[in-house]
Amino acid sequence: MDDLRESITNLNEQMTALLAAIQPLLAGAAAPPGAAPVPAAVAAPPAVAFALSPGTTNPDQLIDYSTRTGQSLYDTGKSKLMDDKEDKFDLKVTQVVRFQEMLQARSEIMGWTNPAQGIVTYQVAGRDMNLISEYGQIPYEDLKIQSEVYWKHDGTKKRQRAAQNNDMMTKCILSSLTESARDQLLVAKHSWILSDQDPINPTNVAVAALLYKEIMRLTTLDTRATNKALRDNLKALPEYCIQVKGDVDKINSYFMQNLNQLLARGEGADDKEDILFAAYQHVPDAEFRKYMNQKKDDYYDDINDMVNADYRTIMMKAKTKYDMLLANKDRPFGTPSDEEQQVIALKAELEQFKDTNFKLSRQLKSKLKASLQTNPPRAASSSNTPKTSNQTTRNPKNTSNRRRQKQDEAWKKTAPKPGEPKTIKRDNKTWNWCIHHLAWCLHSSEECRKGKGQGNPSVTRQSSSNDNEQVDSRTGLNRQLLAHLAELSIQDE
Repeated sequence: MDDLRESITNLNEQMTALLAAIQPLLAGAAAPPGAAPVPAAVAAPPAVAFALSPGTTNPDQLIDYSTRTGQSLYDTGKSKLMDDKEDKFDLKVTQVVRFQEMLQARSEIMGWTNPAQGIVTYQVAGRDMNLISEYGQIPYEDLKIQSEVYWKHDGTKKRQRAAQNNDMMTKCILSSLTESARDQLLVAKHSWILSDQDPINPTNVAVAALLYKEIMRLTTLDTRATNKALRDNLKALPEYCIQVKGDVDKINSYFMQNLNQLLARGEGADDKEDILFAAYQHVPDAEFRKYMNQKKDDYYDDINDMVNADYRTIMMKAKTKYDMLLANKDRPFGTPSDEEQQVIALKAELEQFKDTNFKLSRQLKSKLKASLQTNPPRAASSSNTPKTSNQTTRNPKNTSNRRRQKQDEAWKKTAPKPGEPKTIKRDNKTWNWCIHHLAWCLHSSEECRKGKGQGNPSVTRQSSSNDNEQVDSRTGLNRQLLAHLAELSIQDE
């Protein structure tokens, strides 16, 4: 019936044109001889068909490629989707959303979505489905069978606008791919280049719908594991927000990239709005987070401008606020709140304190090393070792026999009992009991240099004890300092 109506319409238009052409001839034949010729009637201009683009003007009619208009439509339709500054599609998941958007726009401009001659809409279980956005729900065999009407030699639209649209769309897609992507498609060309067994002129025909289906298969790997991975990507949107440093444009694009692939497969995603609100809380800008918190409260209360809102509304609000904050030159994006600024200041002070202590420890370590190099440590001797109250001056002895040395020191410290002599003979030597050393010595108490200039020996011993305590105290502190510096030196190394 549609073909019949189209034929009748064409015949009516041809008859109207013929009548307009023979009208002047009929008028001239009816005029008497010698009479002035009757001016031909001016034909009314043909009615202009309304269209938003040249490709949608009379989308059911064939394009006359012999005209400039037809050639221009052909060049526009088969040209690549992106401009020279934008990268071609390389079958990467991150490029899918952009590629789909551009192909859908080209389809609408060129009339490829037209119900009668279009090649984008297909029926599945009695429902029309868009190939570009719902490719995962259209089985390959359904696409192949339904597309035969415009690519097979006996198809009803083989010589109509649909066949022209298929040719332009195929060339458009292929010109929008990288060389690497085209190489991958050539390996699977049997899935989208089909053999038309025309008895007169058998040919191979590239089918745009099957080409697009194969591209999406290679890009997204349509499996259950992929569906799970897509859902996991959505749930991990807060981590992605941190990764892109709160770039709302990238967050929204990544969200739609994963969601569209799920929807194209006929799958859904739960809690889309909750996922977005959770992700926006990781944007490093206090005012943005405060704004989105308010929108979150309004969404759950179903009030104000969030009544009946969905994930698209939430994304739009976030995008608008993000753009406003970026455009504000007086307030850089990412400005923290007052509380956050205080925490940052405290952290800075702590780091400065650590740096100062580190520098001080390095200086002390450097001075310690310099001091040790200038004055290397020497073995303790009787001349430079502080003496305590219970120490006595000993004669040089052979330290090879430690046991005999201890016995020798023991009898020298044994005081004479009352009534016993203060001078004895031992080892062919005369020993005197020295009240200052409290030991048997070779000198007498009167000759003792320790006792000269001192009064009461007990007072002398007490004073000497106090001095020695002070020396011991200073020595202990020095040892502690040296031990601390040595520990710092080990940690630095």
